[in-house]
This record gives sequence, structure tokens and C-alpha cells, in this order.
Amino acid sequence: MINIYYSPKGTPYIWASELNAELEIGTKLNTCPRMIEYGFVENQDYSCHHKNVTTAIGIKKAVFDWAVQFPITK
Repeated sequence: MINIYYSPKGTPYIWASELNAELEIGTKLNTCPRMIEYGFVENQDYSCHHKNVTTAIGIKKAVFDWAVQFPITK
């Protein structure tokens, strides 16, 4: 199941990394997904963010992730 989050303005979004894992895409999410190729607009349809995560061995690091708004996740 994919978690739904809400921006301070109330816009629903999901994290691209969670969608990638849930759909079992198999490719590493390390660059901007193909959203640009599909005509989506950064900071309108999706936005890039730094997230702090803890690895399986306990190391904390910052990673990029994309908040994907619902109009393009249908």
C-alpha cells in the first residue's frame, strides 16, 4: 500500500520512491524519473526534495525523492 501525504496547502501527493517500490519497477530511482519525457512540469506536477533516511545498517543520509501530485498519478 502506498501512503498518501498532504502538502501544507492540502495537495495530496505520494513519494516516487514508494511508488517505485510498490510497483516493483526494478530500476533504481536515482535521477529524475521519466516525468519530463511524458510532459509533466516540475513544481507543478511533481517536485524534488531531500529526504533524510536511515539505511539498513543504521547510517543516516540525505537522498533525493520526488513528491508526485495526484493529478498525474491516476
